[in-house]
Amino acid sequence: MHPRARLALTDMIRRFAPAAVLLTLATAPLNAQLGLITVPQHSLRIDIVGAFYPNDQVWTDGTKRPLGSFVNGTSNPAITGLQTSLAALLGQPVTGLSLGGITAIASREHGVGDIGFAYGLTRRITVFGYAPIVYVRSRISTAFDATSSRVGLNPANNDVALATPDGRTATTLFFSRFQNALDTLRARVQRGYYSSDALTQALAQQTVTSGTTMYNALNALLLDPARASAVLPIASDPSSLQLLAKIAALQGTLTGPLGSPVDFASAPAFPTSTLTGDQFNALLKSPSGLALSSPNNLPHYGLGDMSAGIAFQLAQRGSPGVGSWRSVWLRATVRFPNATAPNPSILLDQGTGAKHKALQLDGIIEMGSGGVGLRVEATYLHHLPANSLTRPTAPDQLLVPPTYLAAVTTKSGDSIAVTARPFFAFAPHLALTGMVQYWRRGGSTTDYLTGQVPIAGADPSLLDVGSAANAVVAGIGLSYFHDGRSRDGSASLPVEAAWSIERTVTSAAGIFPVALTSRVSLRIYRPLFTH
Repeated sequence: MHPRARLALTDMIRRFAPAAVLLTLATAPLNAQLGLITVPQHSLRIDIVGAFYPNDQVWTDGTKRPLGSFVNGTSNPAITGLQTSLAALLGQPVTGLSLGGITAIASREHGVGDIGFAYGLTRRITVFGYAPIVYVRSRISTAFDATSSRVGLNPANNDVALATPDGRTATTLFFSRFQNALDTLRARVQRGYYSSDALTQALAQQTVTSGTTMYNALNALLLDPARASAVLPIASDPSSLQLLAKIAALQGTLTGPLGSPVDFASAPAFPTSTLTGDQFNALLKSPSGLALSSPNNLPHYGLGDMSAGIAFQLAQRGSPGVGSWRSVWLRATVRFPNATAPNPSILLDQGTGAKHKALQLDGIIEMGSGGVGLRVEATYLHHLPANSLTRPTAPDQLLVPPTYLAAVTTKSGDSIAVTARPFFAFAPHLALTGMVQYWRRGGSTTDYLTGQVPIAGADPSLLDVGSAANAVVAGIGLSYFHDGRSRDGSASLPVEAAWSIERTVTSAAGIFPVALTSRVSLRIYRPLFTH
């Protein structure tokens, strides 16, 4: 072919190809649609569905905030618990203590691969089941600013890596002498040593009581293996000075008016300097500190909450893609607690599912004409109570000591969702899809599990903060649907595939992740029995 002729032909193809494509689309049957709800009778559908939704932000009562802000700050249960203990000892409020400034950058990854099967019992009734394989990973990086810190490591810490030899010796000696002094005073009272003077005897009896109370409270704060605080106000802090003064006053009463022969002129050790960055990192991981390991490790894979259910087509008029049509379905699903729960010893850990038994009911209606349609779903989800082992805390107070660990029972709030899925067939077997969903969940109710001894400072109801939530999610995608009819008129079973991407548009209440979700699915139909 002459070069000029070839150039002219190429230019003609370039000019008229779009028109040819449009003409083909106009004359081809645009029968694309969304995936089937029910399966053809006696057919087996194999579902392979995947979703991935990372996030590093959350909606909190209508405001976006970084996920790391749930760790940020200067106050946390470790400090509030310390202030409560000191207030009880001093008989007055203690405020203003601070671990130090903590800044965290955090993110979460969550992926689900569902393997499902559905079988058409009849033309209208389908049973189905799903087994999700879940991938989770959390990442967090913390920075510590010691400028605002008013506490240091307890010199008598139960973790020898955090304690100082001299500090542990001093505190242990203090309690030994304190116990000896109380035992001696108690013996004197029992023998009537002070019976000749009613005022002195009353003082001795009162001192035995108040001294024993002080001893127990101090021991729980400073030395007890299970309850001692890993951090204390530094020795020059007003609360430390007041506490030492109270100890000195008791010592003066014992050696003065009561004439105790026991030498009790010693004091427990307090830190002389505030936390450093290295000490904070050690405190974060120490079993006697916060006992929180970093989640920056290999991804965790596990089984999610499996589900099974039944779908029933209530009505159908017309066929999708051919004229106008309308269909109505009812679907019931039971979810089983097969997932793993978050590990309370890993900061920002994620479980592989809700780990709650749940019942879900969906009402679905679809209508359309030609290549344009709309599917609307109304969903109601009811969770049954579930038990877990966790550290009760508010969502933004995650630095919780292991002493808070408790067995709790939670009744999650019921949720409702209304989802609109419009679709437009723009080519044979292909449709552009959209999605807008409004979701709302009621507040949960959490309490101690029967038999769990209440833990001071660990209020289970804090776990319910932010549980009452709502959100609006929007998305767009593509749907491929082949009804199995070949050009030669022969018929087989359908094939479906879909891809979509969804975004949390807004949330006005509660806590909801700002996630960008990608979904992909492939559904293959096969006859279960052949004749």
